[in-house]
Order: sequence, then structure tokens, then C-alpha cells
Amino acid sequence: GEGGGNAEMEERKFCRLCQSSSEEDAKLVGALLQYGKLWVHEMCARLSPLVTEQDRTPKAIRTGRAAENLVPHVTKEVRRAQRLKCPVCKKAGGSYGCNMPRCSKSYHLPCAMRGGCVCSDRFPESWDFYCKVHASHPDAKFVHAANFHLRRLLQRKAMPSAPKS
Repeated sequence: GEGGGNAEMEERKFCRLCQSSSEEDAKLVGALLQYGKLWVHEMCARLSPLVTEQDRTPKAIRTGRAAENLVPHVTKEVRRAQRLKCPVCKKAGGSYGCNMPRCSKSYHLPCAMRGGCVCSDRFPESWDFYCKVHASHPDAKFVHAANFHLRRLLQRKAMPSAPKS
């Protein structure tokens, strides 16, 4: 139709990083939260390169809220990622780049997990993230990068604050 199609777009909320609105992906990468004007899954935002250093909340905890201080960083990340195409689904918004020099692959977070990407248990504090091709590279082996680490990171849910041991 012509004109007035805007309300329709507003209704269909999807993550501006991974481009997904599926329930399945939300289970994996957290709820769709509103960072300023942008809807982004919590973990797509919080683990991405331009955001993760600004995020003081332990990554094991899903807060279920869009932290105000992260809004400008999420906005920058969405802008940066629009130029990057995910090799798994071929859509824009892949902000998770392989750590190998000269590898230009950049993934959406859900695609990275399903697409055989690996990371170390220090990720994202240390960007030990590798695409499927470089998952078996000595550099990735050296930091014990495994898809298991990515899965474990994403499967942690909001936890009541446990007593410090």
C-alpha cells in the first residue's frame, strides 16, 4: 500500500544486530530490549565489541533491562554492523568478527553458535572468537576456544545474586 505503512513496521520488532524476531533466538540471546530507539537482544548487544567493555554487569547475568549507559555504544555497534554481512544467513548486522588477522568474517551471535564459531572461556573480555574455518587454527587451540564456551555463555540465565564464596 501507499503511505501509512510505518505503523506496520513499528509493530514487527526485531533485533537490529542479528535481524531476528524468533522466540528460539530470544531463548538463546535474551529478550529484545529497547536501547534508545533500537530494539536489540540483550546478549547480542552486551557481548558485541563496541559495547562489552562499557558493560560492567557480569556477562553470566541477564538483567532483562537496557542499561542507559550502553545506549550510545549499542547505537554505534548497530551502525558499524550494518556494513557487515553474516556468512551464515547472508543478512547485514554481523558484529562478531573472527579474531584471525585478515579474516573478514563477521557473524550474528545466534548464527555464530549454530555456524560452528568458537571462543575461549575468557570471551568477550578477551576477543578469543574464531570462525568455523579458523576454529582449528593453532591460535584458537592455544586459548582452548570451543563452541561449547559460546553455548555455555549464552545458556547462563539471570541468577539471584549468589553469596560470594
